Amino acid sequence: MGTTTLIKSGVVVCGDEAGTVITDGAVFVDGNRIVDVGDTVGVTDRHPAPDRVLDASGKIVAPGFVSSHNHLAFVLFRGMAEDVGAT
Repeated sequence: MGTTTLIKSGVVVCGDEAGTVITDGAVFVDGNRIVDVGDTVGVTDRHPAPDRVLDASGKIVAPGFVSSHNHLAFVLFRGMAEDVGAT
């Protein structure tokens, strides 16, 4: 069990297949694991004494986004041709 964090009162975008959005939502995190997601009242009741509380009022709480479009492959070639002169 690590440091616990409650992110509350935000618009939680779950990122699931159903496209779930919780308008007054909360996320409870234990260490680096998301343990609970739901409405603010329910999550707060289930986890009454977190180590840290973040108020996300007026903010969106969403999973991290990864851009994997075609520029991702360019990372493999970064720095390989910088010293090549024009011919």
